[in-house]
Amino acid sequence: MGQLVNFAKDAGPSLFALKAPLPTQGRTDFPLAATDNLNIVLKTYASGGENGLHAHINEDHAFIVLQGRAKFYGKGKDKGPQHIATLEKFQGIMVPKGALYSFEAVAGEPLVMLRVGTVDISEDPVAAFARVGEDGRDMDSYSAENKQEPLRYDRELWFPA
Repeated sequence: MGQLVNFAKDAGPSLFALKAPLPTQGRTDFPLAATDNLNIVLKTYASGGENGLHAHINEDHAFIVLQGRAKFYGKGKDKGPQHIATLEKFQGIMVPKGALYSFEAVAGEPLVMLRVGTVDISEDPVAAFARVGEDGRDMDSYSAENKQEPLRYDRELWFPA
């Protein structure tokens, strides 16, 4: 979040490249550009990586798969997540603010996604990026509850190859 806030302070156009190292375990976020109302992040996940069911209460956002496949889940009628879709390369999904969702990288290759979000960070960046779990309580994106794993790079793999 800190780097997105720093990007937002620069009022000019932002150039960026879609390039990142690929983890063999865990996940990474590479902030690429931001304004007070828009942010762009390149996300990488090891094969099989995932996150927990959560919602961003102040942010509409979209994911576009650039490599790999991602299974997206939403809040089901019964307790727990319900499968929404499995996205292939160059497919995307838009998640409105407040919607509970999670996703996982389908095993076989690392997942790379472009995440574009709209949130007003001008007043209070911490509150703007508020993230809650299924129970409505704050959920830290780097917590065990969000299925965070230690980050590992066992090989020199990059996106794009």
